[in-house]
Parts: sequence; C-alpha cells; structure tokens
Amino acid sequence: MPLIRSRSFAASMTMLAAAIGIVTSGLAGRASGANSNWAAYAGDKASTKYSPLDQINRGNLKGLSIAWRRSALPEELRTAYPDAQAPANLQHTPLVVDGLLYMSSAVGVVVALEPTTGKTVWMDTLPKGADGKPGRGGSTRGLAYWSDGTDARIITNVGSNLVALNAKTGKRYADFGDNVHPDANGEKALADIIYNAVDPNTTGPVANGTYTLTPLNATGSRLDGTGWSISNGNDTQIWAASGNDNQRWVITNIGGSKYKIQPSYCMDETLDVTNGANNGLVQYWYDYQGSPNQSWTFTAVSGGYTITPACQTGSRLSVKGTGNANGTQVDIETSSGASKQTWALTPG
Repeated sequence: MPLIRSRSFAASMTMLAAAIGIVTSGLAGRASGANSNWAAYAGDKASTKYSPLDQINRGNLKGLSIAWRRSALPEELRTAYPDAQAPANLQHTPLVVDGLLYMSSAVGVVVALEPTTGKTVWMDTLPKGADGKPGRGGSTRGLAYWSDGTDARIITNVGSNLVALNAKTGKRYADFGDNVHPDANGEKALADIIYNAVDPNTTGPVANGTYTLTPLNATGSRLDGTGWSISNGNDTQIWAASGNDNQRWVITNIGGSKYKIQPSYCMDETLDVTNGANNGLVQYWYDYQGSPNQSWTFTAVSGGYTITPACQTGSRLSVKGTGNANGTQVDIETSSGASKQTWALTPG
C-alpha cells in the first residue's frame, strides 16, 4: 500500500519542522545543557511551557526559516513498514535533552535525532508480532524523560506496553517490566499498571483485561481499529486476525455491570456509538466521558457475548449488514440473535 500524505499531514509536519527549526537554532548558537533542554511534554515537570533561550526574539522572528524536515515515518522505517500510512493529524511534542531530540514515529517507534541536522542517531527496534512482521503501535502525543543523574531513560508506550530506552543508545532495559512479548526486551503491559488501580471486585460478567473480539459470523476475523489511526472518530471494522495491537481491546468495568472498551495502542480513546444512534457506526474518540454512548454491557450467550450500548439497550454491537469480508464496518443494530452480534472474547 503506498504511503499516503494528506494536506493536513503536510501542514502539520511543516509546523513541526518550523518548531524544530526554532529549537535547533537555539542549540546551534550555544552549548547544549540544562537551559536548552525541553525535557517534558510542557517543557518541564511544572508544565511552565517556558524556555530561557533568547537567541530568537521579536526582532529576528520574521527571518526564521525551516532548518530541516522529517516525516512522521522516517526513511529508515519505510522498508520495515512498507504498508504504513503516516497519520493525517500528527499531534506530537518532541523532547530535546542534552543534545538529542526524541520523537515518536507514526508506528510508535522512538527515534533520536541530531537536533541541528535532523539526522537519525538511533531508533528503537520493536519485537515481531504473531505474523512475523515488526511490531507496531501508534504515534503518541509525547514521550517522558527520566534520569537519576547517572542513568537516563526515555519512557514511552508502544501499543499497549510501556517501554524504557537508554537515552544515549536507544537500547532497551532487559530488567524493565515483565517482557510481555515472547521476544521482547524491557516491556510492561500498561493494562497491568492500570488494573492495579481498579477495584477487581467488579459485578459484571467480564474480568478487566485485554481481549481480542471475534464475531461468530467471521471467526477468522477480529474487531479492528481501522488503519491504526488515533484520530477522533476513527471507524472500527473486522479484519483477518493479525495479532497486532489494533486488534487488542482493553475492557474495564466502570461500575455495576457497565464497561468501557479502549484500543490497546491508544489508551486515551474509548469505543463510542456515533451520536448514540441505532445503526450508528462504532468509532473511538478521545477521552472517556461516561456518557451512555461510551458505556457497554456484556451478556453471556452461546459462543460468546452480546455487547449492548447503554444509549440503545435494544441494540447490539454488530458486523454491519450481511458482510464478513476484510474492511466490513462495525455498527450497532437492533438485537436479532444473529451470529454477527455474538462476540467471542479471548484474553491476551
């Protein structure tokens, strides 16, 4: 599949490059150090969004030009991910610490760049998925930097897992986390962290956890986040089982018998019925609001569960229409007892 760049993507990358140009101009004019660092999403742990760099001012701002550009899918990654599409709405804040710039790519791989040139210094290598292809996540809005004065790490989530990387070399820490992939090195399941803060004594029929969802009318397929997108309003579909994180869903009890359902590779989004309407498409959106179109109940039936939105209690999560091919959308439809409305849940 060819790489697709939309106008909005090009515009967002131009703004990113311009911002990087400002940062790197400051670094080029002085030695890198604590005063030139942007070590947190909002500048520092106090979220001041302030930098003391003063080489750029009102007098010379109009003379700024773009220093360099990098795609959200750097050249080094395109061979490993030939079918990846750069996101149409990239929202990411790079970090700059001690002379390196860190960014999260379109497939969740962290890349460290030389700030004054944009050249790649190192990039993370993700464990292979069940299909033998390199693992992938989604682009994130930011990264985290941690240091105890001796050791320095970049912390990020790749899909549903938390990863720690050496800030200078990009090497993973073998003693970090629980190595949730068979050939992983230094990963911890985010779900494990989240569930430690959730009351395990839920009253619903499904235990909190990460699952794949299989419709009984297409048992070789899974509920799938279309295109790995993290954009508001991204559709869901069914697609042949791949073992990738866009087919893994985090189900969490929110009280009583109700649950929220989140894509494992983007835990700030929530499965949502468009406008709460019957026959509405099932999408995912930023931020769980607790509204009825984001709340679901599970009812055990032969072969799995029916999944009911609180906004339309007479309807069920359903494969749309009569289709069962790759790319068939998922919606809610009036309860019929059809196999396309029964979902088998498999932990993992």
